[in-house]
Formats: sequence, C-alpha cells, structure tokens
Amino acid sequence: MRKITNIVIIALLAISLVACSSGKSGENVAKVNGKFITAQDFEKNLALTKKGYEGLYGEEIWTKDAGDGKTFNELIKEQVLETMISVEVLYQEAQKEGVKVEDSEVDKALKEFKDNVAKSADMKTFLEKNKIDDEFIKNQLRKELAVAELEKNFKAEIKLTDAEIKDYFEKNKENYRNQQVRASHILFKTVDDSMNPLPEDKAKEQEKLANEVLQKAKAGEDFAELAKKYSQDEGSAQNGGDLNFFGKGVMVPEFEEAAFKLEKGQISELVKSQFGYHIIKVTDRIDEIPAFDKVKDSIKSEVEQNKYNEYAAGLNEKAKVEKLLKDETKK
Repeated sequence: MRKITNIVIIALLAISLVACSSGKSGENVAKVNGKFITAQDFEKNLALTKKGYEGLYGEEIWTKDAGDGKTFNELIKEQVLETMISVEVLYQEAQKEGVKVEDSEVDKALKEFKDNVAKSADMKTFLEKNKIDDEFIKNQLRKELAVAELEKNFKAEIKLTDAEIKDYFEKNKENYRNQQVRASHILFKTVDDSMNPLPEDKAKEQEKLANEVLQKAKAGEDFAELAKKYSQDEGSAQNGGDLNFFGKGVMVPEFEEAAFKLEKGQISELVKSQFGYHIIKVTDRIDEIPAFDKVKDSIKSEVEQNKYNEYAAGLNEKAKVEKLLKDETKK
C-alpha cells in the first residue's frame, strides 16, 4: 500500500506566491528590507495552502496537534509567513541582479495554472471567494519566475571539477546506497473503500482467514496463486501480489519495516497496517552503492543545490525583517 506523496498543485503554487506593496502598518504582516507584505496577500496565500492540505487530509486537520504545543492551523500560518518572507528576500535580490521576466513567460505560467487548478466550478468559486484574480496570480508568478531565474543564474556560475564531485561522492557514499526489495503480498482488508473500519466481528473474520492463508503459504503452497485467490488488493492480486521493487519511504511504515527485514524468499508473519492484514513475501533484494559515473550528474546537481541553499540562507540572514501584527498568524 503506497503512501500519498504528491500535494495537489495548488498547494505547491501557493508556497511560492508572494506579493508586497506599500500600505499602513495595520494592513501588513511583515516588512522585508523596507517593503511590506500585506495581510491581504498573506490571507490569500494561506487560503491557497490550506485548500491544498484539506484536499488530502480533510478540514479536521487544523485542530490536530502538530507538536510543540501548536495546532496544524498555527503551524501552517507560521510556515506560510516565513516562506513569503524568504521568497521576498530572493525576489529583491533578483531585482538587484537585473533579472528580467518576459510578459509571455508570465502569460504561459498563468495559462498552466488555470488549466491545472481552475477548471472546476469548486475551484472557481474558491478563487472568487478569496478574491484571487488573474492580476494577483500574474504578479505572484512574475516573482516566482524571477526567483527561479536567480537560482538558475547562480548555479550557472558554479564551476565544479570532476575531482570535487568525486571527493563529495567518496565522503557521502552511504547517501547513495541503493536499497530496494521486491515483494509480493496478500491483503485482507479491515477497512471499507472509504477507509472506515469494518465492524469488529468482520475484522476478526478477516484476521482468522489471514492466519489460515498464512499457514498455507508457510507450508509451501504457491504464493502467487494464493494472492490471486485471496488478496483484496485489486491492483496487485492479478499479478500474484507482486508490488515490484520499492525503496524506503514508499510503503506505509509497518509494511516497509517488515519487508526490509525479510531475506529473499522469506515470508512474513501477519503484518497489521491501516489497510488490514498483510502476508509479505520478498522475492528479490538490491543493496549496492552505484558506480561514481552513474551518479556523477546527480551529485553535481546536489552540490550546486547545496551551494544555492547556503547562498539563499545567507541572504535571509542579512535581510532586515520586521514581523508586524504577529497575532494575525494565531487566529
């Protein structure tokens, strides 16, 4: 059972949308090197970000504990403001460096935005309700594109030698270790299609059946045939339960932990996850550090990104930032 790994595009866009203008101090949430970030723009960015999260986790997420005595509502508000400040710092630097963004680029980006997130009636209503119009979006996209160009230009100036890249690889070899398993599984669901728990008696029946099938698998019966007959994971059952190769961070934690402990050919005991009971069989494993030539390009990109991140962090440290109306982020 693979985890959801993609936040909907509107949330991604919201993180990079930043607007600044002059105004009365009571209408602003921060000042960055003398330029204001308005409360109005903050609220628009916050609304976009929240909609993205609610699409994945539901509206109830905002009252849940996010740690450190904060709710998710408080945490996301702080993160949105911090991101707006950080991007504004970079946009100001892009302007100093003479970065230009053509109107045609902005128009293209706006079209992509509207094609991807503004098609449905629900989204159109949402944008209208929050007064997020084309003018606002275009202004934000222009800044996003300028910051992206600043990053591109900075990386183009970095001249890394093969020796430097090789040295980085040698010092960080374990980071490039390729660890994957190929596993098959048989799933006995204890939730319905809406992820609601089955009644207790039904869940116990599933557990009993899972144990019976586990004994068949342990006794040597063909695992693939058992999966085809019993597994309730429709996506893999027809393939004999095969999930192909996967690395860490892909499956739900309980499944991953059990799978990576198994040797090739081994069958697990019952593994309980949010989906139900799994019987897992590992059919192959990969554990290797790739040759330098195979990862050279990705290492070069990683080193360049690290250098840019340091550069951006330095700009943020030097920036004169004043947070205003701090209570605005607590509501």
